[in-house]
Amino acid sequence: MSRITLEDGRHFDPETAATYDEDSYFDGHNHVSRATGEEFRHERLYRTPGGRWILERSSQWQGETAGYREVSAALAASWLVRNGHEPPAELAAAIASLDVDAPQPVGVFACGRDDVDESGGVRDDW
Repeated sequence: MSRITLEDGRHFDPETAATYDEDSYFDGHNHVSRATGEEFRHERLYRTPGGRWILERSSQWQGETAGYREVSAALAASWLVRNGHEPPAELAAAIASLDVDAPQPVGVFACGRDDVDESGGVRDDW
């Protein structure tokens, strides 16, 4: 793999980035992604050498393609904690703002998702 184009036209190289895979759990029937709350949609987080956080979304559903976009440090911190990763020290401020005692959402509302609008509807610009 070499450079990958983000949805905004910029690029990153996943071979030079730190990679964080999603966690999953077995619900008795399927392995379910903790990142998406689904069994057939997945996410992976990258940290580029330049300090950007890139979220990859992929799907096993026919016709759905993978997408890559830069995400905020707050979303990256939430994603890392939710998926059982030790966040880097530079995310300390973002982690301090997380309410770790709050019930953890699953599915589309997980991880402080930036594709959910104020009314709870999923934005379709992702």
